[in-house]
Amino acid sequence: MVVVLSIGGTNKAIPRSASRWYRSGYYRVSRLTEGGTETLQGTLSEDQVTRFRSMLENLDFQSSGGAVTRNGADVLVAEVVRKGKTTHYVWIDPDHERPFPSSAMSIVKWLQDFKPEGGSPLTVRELSDQPSICPVASKSVLPLLASLHPAGVGSTCEQP
Repeated sequence: MVVVLSIGGTNKAIPRSASRWYRSGYYRVSRLTEGGTETLQGTLSEDQVTRFRSMLENLDFQSSGGAVTRNGADVLVAEVVRKGKTTHYVWIDPDHERPFPSSAMSIVKWLQDFKPEGGSPLTVRELSDQPSICPVASKSVLPLLASLHPAGVGSTCEQP
């Protein structure tokens, strides 16, 4: 199983990031920090793998419907690959008044608090030699939302 996540939006409490997580615990993550973009790879501890799997098992996979964006939006895009089949999920908080389901927020908060102990920086070559960190679904969802907001808003998966 492979899980690819992208989080973006206008709420500073929601970290902008993109990540790819493998059943083995190997991960690649790219996120915006106060110092710029951080792109790392590493392997989760057994405890972290167990916690992450538990959050995925409890995730409410009902994607939220669309809505009118008034004051910015937050988006969580998940791509789950199981047995060669890819399924996409999108959760949208269109106005900071309808938050993600609590099961989705647990993943957002875990990613926000994630400390890549022993992680190493990814080089451009390593990024180009491996599957994208960004979910395929984010390529169609996030640029649309980003176009509704000032430049610089969105996720690390935005396209030029």
